[in-house]
Amino acid sequence: MKVFLGVLAALALFPLPSASASAWTVKSVEQVNDETGAVVAVVEEGEQPDALVDVGATGCKKVYVQYTRTNGGPGPASNDLWKYRMEQGFCWNSRTNRVTSLYGFLREPICCDPFWSWGGHVALSTTGWAGQWRVSRYTKGHFKFCLPWVGCVDHDYPWLRLTVYASGAWSRAGGNS
Repeated sequence: MKVFLGVLAALALFPLPSASASAWTVKSVEQVNDETGAVVAVVEEGEQPDALVDVGATGCKKVYVQYTRTNGGPGPASNDLWKYRMEQGFCWNSRTNRVTSLYGFLREPICCDPFWSWGGHVALSTTGWAGQWRVSRYTKGHFKFCLPWVGCVDHDYPWLRLTVYASGAWSRAGGNS
């Protein structure tokens, strides 16, 4: 709550520019907790409704990384066994060299071949935050291959890394350990 009040105080001290100075028009500001529990201020506005307070942005976009395990069959015999996906929306200001806001974070399993099941998320970390030149997120999940008469005989731990930059560029990586 103190952080939210600090955000509101900052908005009072440094008012948002008029609609002529920004492509977005602010209708309201409300308290929202992101996936880590941190308090963020969300602006309700017309042209990009899920973006965070981001008056100075030179651009915004949503990017993703996905890792897929297949059965390795040739051509049409190849099937996806499971997929693990992470998405992140971000805005940036290339003039000030800053990632100005993050929005729409999602990490999810996309299941599964009949014998594979989702075992849960096992790791999440973030390096950097809005206001810096780069923000990187890492997540790791768990899928398990279980047979009814034997139990679980195989475990996969896919990992994903998504990094966004103040230039609007981004990079992604993924694997299975």
